[in-house]
Amino acid sequence: MPRSLKDILNTGDQNKLGAVAKIGRVGDLLAMGARRVRGTVTSHVLTLPDYARAEQILSAFAIAGTLTGELTPIRRGTVATTQAAINATGSVVFATADAVTEAEVVYIPTEGDIVEETIIVASDVGALLNRKSHRLLEVTALEGTPLGAFTVVGRGATPTTTQAALSLGGDTVVFASADTVTKARVRYIASPGIGLSRPALVPQFTDPTYNF
Repeated sequence: MPRSLKDILNTGDQNKLGAVAKIGRVGDLLAMGARRVRGTVTSHVLTLPDYARAEQILSAFAIAGTLTGELTPIRRGTVATTQAAINATGSVVFATADAVTEAEVVYIPTEGDIVEETIIVASDVGALLNRKSHRLLEVTALEGTPLGAFTVVGRGATPTTTQAALSLGGDTVVFASADTVTKARVRYIASPGIGLSRPALVPQFTDPTYNF
């Protein structure tokens, strides 16, 4: 009878632990737990590492700045005073009025592999290559006008010049009609289990699939 990797691991059979850890990507699974980070806030942003961008803020505390103390986490949107939010690329942003310069945040990281690829852009839209994304990290225009790094704005947003946004469906990157980008390099977090992306961690670990 097929069993889940979770059930196989629970047997404590040492002969199977290595296979379970490899197939189930236990390292990645453990890394999905809540993380605590304390760091310098630059231009109102606490930049998180690419491999651990935020999906949900659990708590935030301003250590230094015009405003200090506990902050109210919000998932996305325009951040107001006494709040901390997740910006378009998955780092933590604070209100300009609070002038936070150091903060401590506890958060749940975003799941998915980081992918970098070059896409062709036509009529202001470039399709990802057999993947979908829920978090765009970087966009660099390689051909067209203008060239160079673009500012990533929120998913589904309408970008203005030198901005780029992930589409609502997560399968394309959208540019401003005022720009004439025809090729771009993009880095993004791939949505698990779609196209070429690896399966999501928890279902892979808990669904009854394996016979060893």
